Amino acid sequence: MTDDTLAPAGFWRRLWAKCLDISILFFPAAFFFIFMKLHFVCLILFIIGGWSYVGKLTAKRQATSGKGMAGVYVVRADNGQIITKHQALARYLLVYLPLMIFILTNATIIDLASEKNRGKHTEQEKQAIEELYNAEQQAPETLLQMIINDSIIGYYLLMACMVAITKQKRGFHDKLCNTRVIRGKLAKSI
Repeated sequence: MTDDTLAPAGFWRRLWAKCLDISILFFPAAFFFIFMKLHFVCLILFIIGGWSYVGKLTAKRQATSGKGMAGVYVVRADNGQIITKHQALARYLLVYLPLMIFILTNATIIDLASEKNRGKHTEQEKQAIEELYNAEQQAPETLLQMIINDSIIGYYLLMACMVAITKQKRGFHDKLCNTRVIRGKLAKSI
């Protein structure tokens, strides 16, 4: 393959593809997370459903639905061929696992805000929920929660900067998994 067929996908195109993919994954998980308070189900849905969507599609078709709509594809960095299932799984975990951890560490605040806005409570229940919500909002974050949140935000900023600034437009997860995201045509299998 020539370098022309392996032109790297730029930051904005990759961001658009990621937004499309997250919206496809987010809505089913949000139902279980916010409305049903089933955090464990949400985590399982995100892991299994996300792997089925992101990992398997990337390994089989070189693109998720979002990447396909944005015209970008994932290939092996060394030869431009289709990535393996192991590379797809590693990419999935490196991108989405920190997001899952971030959401679960902040689940209490999300739950209280959701419960507060539900509206089907007696006055006494509303007052108790309001007090819990205000106490949670005023309570200082634990040191561990601050470290986790700041680390995850920093991790995503590092990935974004690597894609935006580097010549090959490869993020941290791309380098670790020996992959590239290209724009244009699909690669042929080996």
